[in-house]
Amino acid sequence: MSLRTTPSAIRCSSRWNATARGRSSPPPSRFIPAAQAAAEAQLGQSRAERQIVVDNALLQMTELYFGQQLLTRVRDVRRDVLAGLERHLADATILERGGFISRAQRLQVEVARDDAARELETAEANLASADTALSGTLRAPSGIDPATSLFVLLRPLEPLETYLQAAYRAHPQLERLQALEDQAEAGVTAQRAELLPTVYGFAQYNFDRRDTLLTDPDWSVGVGLRYTLFSGVDRSQNVRAAREKVAQAQAGLREAQSQIEIGVTRSWNDAEAARRRFQRTDSAIVAAEENLRVQMVGYQVQQTTSLDVIDAQLGVGRARIQRTQAAHDFVVALARLLHVSGRIEDMPDYIDQGERIAP
Repeated sequence: MSLRTTPSAIRCSSRWNATARGRSSPPPSRFIPAAQAAAEAQLGQSRAERQIVVDNALLQMTELYFGQQLLTRVRDVRRDVLAGLERHLADATILERGGFISRAQRLQVEVARDDAARELETAEANLASADTALSGTLRAPSGIDPATSLFVLLRPLEPLETYLQAAYRAHPQLERLQALEDQAEAGVTAQRAELLPTVYGFAQYNFDRRDTLLTDPDWSVGVGLRYTLFSGVDRSQNVRAAREKVAQAQAGLREAQSQIEIGVTRSWNDAEAARRRFQRTDSAIVAAEENLRVQMVGYQVQQTTSLDVIDAQLGVGRARIQRTQAAHDFVVALARLLHVSGRIEDMPDYIDQGERIAP
């Protein structure tokens, strides 16, 4: 069909032809679902990455906070041990002057006292470093005075399976990898769309009939089909490459799930072991304190030696530190368990349920 047009018709026809030429490339509608899926997956990836940063920061802050608590308790115990040995040295000096003990026995106490003083200095230095790290993390140059003490749950933790299911459901790392897989799937969809033919429509209308013949049509419409038979790009290869990205994303997701299972199991076992170890320290402290009392009474009547008293004094200190260490190990293991389960924000609830460890 031929069509003779005036300048006005030419202008109109050019506009329609330009539209038709613009549609000769693959229409956007073919790629819209893939683009929307990719955009949604990218948004999910960004949210997961943000949550990973937040969770890591909460875990780090928890470890620093309760690590400072541990070192504070160790400093206090070292201070008490030193004070006890100072008293023992004063008693030994009096007994030496009275001729009840030898100079060697008094020197034994003095050596133990000096060792305790050095251990106290080390504890104070470690605590100062912990204070600096915690203050720096919380951006508090004036220092931090922790108000929440170490704690331990008296009841057993929830079953391991509970934390595993929580990890599968809400761990941000798994969400991130799932988003990457979704993006790869969207890439496959987009590459497969390249293999499809392009269908487009066109329309033309003559607004000026003054110089046209009666047989000339006022308008025309049509549908076109375009398919690329030969291309410089191997489109099938692009599809295979996109599918390989999907396979890589799936492999990464499976590996992450395996590592998270290991992390949850290890942290759960560590937390339970520390909780049970803490429960056994109460009787150990009672026994150590009673032993110290007996040794000191025996020393006053020359039934025990200075070494016996020193060992008993140090034994009390060890038992107290072991108790504090067990509480700290429980808190850290619990925080790591919640972190790897994607539940680190639940830490305050566990603190409220736990038994606080008095200074």
